[in-house]
Amino acid sequence: MKKSMYISIFAMALCVLMGTPAQAALFGPGSALEVYFNFDNNIVEQVNPAPGVGRDPVLVGPNAPRYTAGQFGQAADFQNSNGGGATVNDWAISLGSLNSVWYWNVLEQGASWSFSMWINNTAHADKALFGWQNYTTGTNVGLSVTNHAAQNINYGNGYAQGRVVMNPPMYDGQWHMYTVVGSGSQMLVYVDGNLWATKGNVLWGSSGYDTMIGGSGYGAYSGTGKIDDLGIWRRALSPAEITELFGAPVIPEPATMSLLAIGGLAALVRRRRK
Repeated sequence: MKKSMYISIFAMALCVLMGTPAQAALFGPGSALEVYFNFDNNIVEQVNPAPGVGRDPVLVGPNAPRYTAGQFGQAADFQNSNGGGATVNDWAISLGSLNSVWYWNVLEQGASWSFSMWINNTAHADKALFGWQNYTTGTNVGLSVTNHAAQNINYGNGYAQGRVVMNPPMYDGQWHMYTVVGSGSQMLVYVDGNLWATKGNVLWGSSGYDTMIGGSGYGAYSGTGKIDDLGIWRRALSPAEITELFGAPVIPEPATMSLLAIGGLAALVRRRRK
């Protein structure tokens, strides 16, 4: 068997393990990926480069996680309907404090971050589905993704409030991918891989609240909706990477990746023995 054939088979196995170059840039070493959930009947983080440092998921609320059909595989199904003074009344996930990711101030305008998720929602209410903001008041420091008709993205710096309304509407009962990129004092909002809104002079300090999935902050006004394939990065994703996410954001389960890679390597060994 020719040496070039060995190299080809090994390269194929390595590609199975690491994914395509585009996937490696989004999910592999050096991608600055903070955390990623595919919600395929679990809340296990598919990628977590620093376990136990404020990213490990903690269940919040009285009920067990619920799953339903997602855009890719399964999705998390949240049925919260609590008010401002109440805690989560169905279930949600707290990621702990991620202020080191989201923190902005005038001296750190070079800082950047991104988050992306698929949402399917029919509820039309003033409730939060994701964020690190105390959502009792829109001017509070931080950001919330909500199903409010007039503020799907709500952000505040303590004294002023900013809003972004999505189109198509977030509550149309269809799956849509929402991606938000913060870079310096600018925030870019993408819907289904396309740039939808650009906001300038967006600065805030530490919110003092945890990042939550299925709610925001400490869980006030948590909402109803389905969320699939959620990722957070410590850098600004490029337009090409966001397009890649929209096309096929799913990464294989770690065990599946390993088994496929082992299979490829086994094929290499068998060919060498012939």
